Amino acid sequence: MRKNSYHNITTEEGKLLRCNRSIQAEGAFGQLKHNRNFKRFLTGGKVKVLAELLFLGLSQNIAHLLAKCNSGLQNLHLIQPKAYLNF
Repeated sequence: MRKNSYHNITTEEGKLLRCNRSIQAEGAFGQLKHNRNFKRFLTGGKVKVLAELLFLGLSQNIAHLLAKCNSGLQNLHLIQPKAYLNF
C-alpha cells in the first residue's frame, strides 16, 4: 500500500492534485485571517475552541459554496489533471 501511495503522489497527475490542494488550503486560511478579521479564539478550553473552529470552517465552506454557485464555477479546479479532462 505504501508503494502504491508513493506512486500515486509522484505521478504527474498526483503532483497537480497536490499543487491544487495546497493553493486551496492557503486561500481559506488567508480569508479567515484577512477578510473575516479572525485573530484569536473567543472562548477557552479545548472543547469550546474545537467547536468554534468547526463553526468557522463550516461558515467558510458555506460562503465558498455560495460564491461558486453565484459565479457558475461548480466542479472546476484551479489545475485540472489530464485524467479528469477526459470526462
